[in-house]
Amino acid sequence: MDNAQYTLFHNAAPSRDYGIGVADLNNRSDRTLLYGYDVGRDSFHVYLRDGLIHLVKYRSTEPPHFTRSDVFFEDGHDLVPNKRVYPESCDFEFFCALRVRGIPFAMRNFDPERAERLEGHTFHGAPYARPGYPGIPQP
Repeated sequence: MDNAQYTLFHNAAPSRDYGIGVADLNNRSDRTLLYGYDVGRDSFHVYLRDGLIHLVKYRSTEPPHFTRSDVFFEDGHDLVPNKRVYPESCDFEFFCALRVRGIPFAMRNFDPERAERLEGHTFHGAPYARPGYPGIPQP
């Protein structure tokens, strides 16, 4: 998400259908959808890969302690950390889908330097390593 999208994002009108899935996205290319952290300071990475939305929670030096992959999540609240998200590491289309569903979340202030550093990266966190998919180092 860039700064103009960050500003535009705040004008989306909410609904009350909390379900969200791959079918709600026009762009189905592999990428980070949301990156943030929870109150326990665990990294919270939601990304799209191989036609599935993946949710991974982990500490930087430990293997993931929670993972889930699906084409549809009944409750989009499950895809949002309970602390903060980094707007420059979040997908505009995905954020708008959360917003119109009325799913609340707190964002850090937009950091142009971080946005520049991450520009061009497909994943802004380490996707869960499974056979055939090595973990990708965090930029």
